[in-house]
Amino acid sequence: MYKIIQNIYVSAILLITLLLYGCPEKLPVKDTELKIINNSDDTLIYIGKISSDNNIDTLFYNNFPWSTNENNWGYNDVINSLIMPHSTYIDAFNSNNVKGILGKKNVYYFIFNYRTVRNLPWSNIYNEYKIVKRVDFNTWADFENCGFIITIP
Repeated sequence: MYKIIQNIYVSAILLITLLLYGCPEKLPVKDTELKIINNSDDTLIYIGKISSDNNIDTLFYNNFPWSTNENNWGYNDVINSLIMPHSTYIDAFNSNNVKGILGKKNVYYFIFNYRTVRNLPWSNIYNEYKIVKRVDFNTWADFENCGFIITIP
């Protein structure tokens, strides 16, 4: 009997909380896709960055971006950032969110060779700017002008 009363009490608290504060908002629907097409024989890895600073020297991450420990990371740390050879990676996002960012900030994609990231210290990659490609989106028209496609090479 005590268990039934306890369950009713918990249910009542949850119901009152929902009535007072409402349901949590749903995440925005990802309605737009940016395709990164890798036509090379190399595995690539990418980072997306949002910044209001468009100085080429300060945009780049000066610390290793995929793990807190540059010397101890593996495939599972970067699986969502890998673009396999001769394949297409799709980065899906909500267009209204990105449109709200653009104008105040820019969206940048940095694409690297996975072997380079795996074999060189990040300080070398950073200091020598060892990237395969960098793409800057300053306006929504930039996305439209490229057809929502980044192609390597």
